[in-house]
Amino acid sequence: MSLLSVRHLTRYVYREPVRFGAHRMMLRPWLTPTQHVMDFDLKITPTPVSLHFVVDEVGNEIGIAQFDAIASELSFESVAILAHAFSGASVRYETQGRDSGAGRLMSQPYLPPIKSDYQQSTPENRGDAVYDWICACAALATGTDLLSVFTAATQSIYRDFTYALRLEEGRQSPLETLASRRGSCRDFAVLMMAAAHHLGCAARFCSGYSFDVQGLSRRPHRGGGHTHAWTSIFLHDHGWVAFDPTHGSVGDAGLVLVAMTSHPADASPLSGAYFGKAEDFVRMDVDVEVQAEGRPERWVA
Repeated sequence: MSLLSVRHLTRYVYREPVRFGAHRMMLRPWLTPTQHVMDFDLKITPTPVSLHFVVDEVGNEIGIAQFDAIASELSFESVAILAHAFSGASVRYETQGRDSGAGRLMSQPYLPPIKSDYQQSTPENRGDAVYDWICACAALATGTDLLSVFTAATQSIYRDFTYALRLEEGRQSPLETLASRRGSCRDFAVLMMAAAHHLGCAARFCSGYSFDVQGLSRRPHRGGGHTHAWTSIFLHDHGWVAFDPTHGSVGDAGLVLVAMTSHPADASPLSGAYFGKAEDFVRMDVDVEVQAEGRPERWVA
């Protein structure tokens, strides 16, 4: 078990003072069986006139800030202290049913809210590049179960694709990522989601932070200093399992979960509007620091 400190600073800079509209933020880490938030602090400058939090149907905590100030800078700084006891194999956020045979995993119906994240495979999938790719990964898997198949796909992306940090908004399509064999962590996560859907599995886009687990792997750590993205796929014998193709890993080791959504656009850490000219916007600065603080004295349930 490790004690982590996560600092996330986002600053918007404008040429002239502007008025700010409502801003939506997803910054507080989840409470999971392997992750416990011991302290969380959020500082917003200028101070919002109102700030409230809601929890959506999946479990994400969403903050909504309203402003009446006019300023040339707007900053959000969150600091989370959390205990992290990674499993290193698979992470279970919820369980739903079991099956006695791997051959029947894709035939079981999903129930809400998982059903909304599920896409049944169709005959039209055959011939699709993503479908062909995941089938090729299945041929290289160490087993015939879906956990082995998605593990092989995760390691294939890590081994055969080039990681490229992209700070601009938007994402590549799965077909673009496959064709270029290049992408950011969120591009790799979207490709994994598409592959899961082609095999009839529920999948969600996960956003948060990554950190280097000393001694866990000799693989180089990618994407430090920014938020991170990966995929969780629901497998009936395992629950929600985290697959991180950027680092070629399965399980929650080195991952701090903040948001888990059906669509990547819904997992943005921060979004909002300002009232002014388009040319007033100068830049957005993002700085993320994840530090190990040692071992917590106790795990507060």
